[in-house]
Amino acid sequence: MKFGKNCWLLLASIGIGTGSAACGGTVDGAPGSEQETASVEAELIGSLREIRAQVNANPVPWTGVGDRDVTTRDGRSTNVKVQVSELRVQPGNYITAHVVYQIDESNYDYTQLRWDNYVWIPIDPTWTVNQILSTEVNGTATFWNKNWNTNPFPGNYNTNTCVESAVVKFDGSGRDDQGNANAVINLHLRLDVTEQP
Repeated sequence: MKFGKNCWLLLASIGIGTGSAACGGTVDGAPGSEQETASVEAELIGSLREIRAQVNANPVPWTGVGDRDVTTRDGRSTNVKVQVSELRVQPGNYITAHVVYQIDESNYDYTQLRWDNYVWIPIDPTWTVNQILSTEVNGTATFWNKNWNTNPFPGNYNTNTCVESAVVKFDGSGRDDQGNANAVINLHLRLDVTEQP
């Protein structure tokens, strides 16, 4: 199946009660390794279904602004964005989300790195999704001084947001567009569904 160059598929096993169903596929033209993997868990509460999936943004490509290395130093700031939007139900038992992880160096040569992809999250084939209840997230944060750490990304996450938590890294030894910069974004999708027998 062909989703376009900026679409990544989350391959997953979905646990439903005591049983499970395996969902999978491949992506033509996807960046990097050509496919993204994730573990997806599903919970059943009346007509409400909750799915958790993990997105790994790594590597984070250089956009052409500045150079390929984010240089954090004392007295300098780095601006980071985590955005999950355009939550859509797709044919073939998938939900798509547009996920962006962007790093902007605010000093020196203003390097910019950006991971920008549509991810495909499989859902149970017996579900008809009436509504996606989770709200989209557009978070920004500023980090100061030298920082080679993996940092919790601050955000007003709650049971209604589509992001449950995120951790980000943007600088390290060597080229930051080759793996130093990365993010793990934990999605939490609440769905109103009709389940087919």
